[in-house]
Amino acid sequence: MTTNPLRSDDRFDTTTTTAVESAVSPAVWLLGATRECGVSTLERFLAFTGDSGYRWPAGDDREYTSPYVVIVARNTYKSLTAAQNLALDHRDSRVGDGAELLGLVTVAASPTIDKPIRQHRQVVAAAFARHWSIDWHRSLLSADTDRLPRWHPLDADATAPTAPIPADVVTLGIELTNVVHERIPTLFTSAPGPAS
Repeated sequence: MTTNPLRSDDRFDTTTTTAVESAVSPAVWLLGATRECGVSTLERFLAFTGDSGYRWPAGDDREYTSPYVVIVARNTYKSLTAAQNLALDHRDSRVGDGAELLGLVTVAASPTIDKPIRQHRQVVAAAFARHWSIDWHRSLLSADTDRLPRWHPLDADATAPTAPIPADVVTLGIELTNVVHERIPTLFTSAPGPAS
């Protein structure tokens, strides 16, 4: 029997996902702070990522499961606060003991952001080593995620993709790839814990 590479978080559904268990581990797990925050769209665009199913990866079997996590939050008070709580849980070693938190990705909830939400986002982002922001892309509202183009850092056109992928998503992909590459030398020697 395959063991689940993800540990459940009591605040979310704790059922196991067979697809996650049987798949090859992605390089980076996308941990949604709340539902409908853009994880499935980012996962589709960025071929080296995977949806963690609202669970922290265990991170203790690094030979088979990536320990790298990015929290994804929508630019709403609820989602940003949930992201902040997840970061605090990680810092205090309450979940995902071996998981390495790389940063926060915030996804626009509308074409503009109200001042109180923007200020809250700044406070929340300060709790993370890195913060990436994905702008509003109206075309994604009606997009079929299964038909979205995929980007991978090993693609021939990775630095200047010809597929219609938003520039900020490509920038996120490139920067996440660089962060993971920086950490590979210490993958099996570093003590698990919060990212610095």
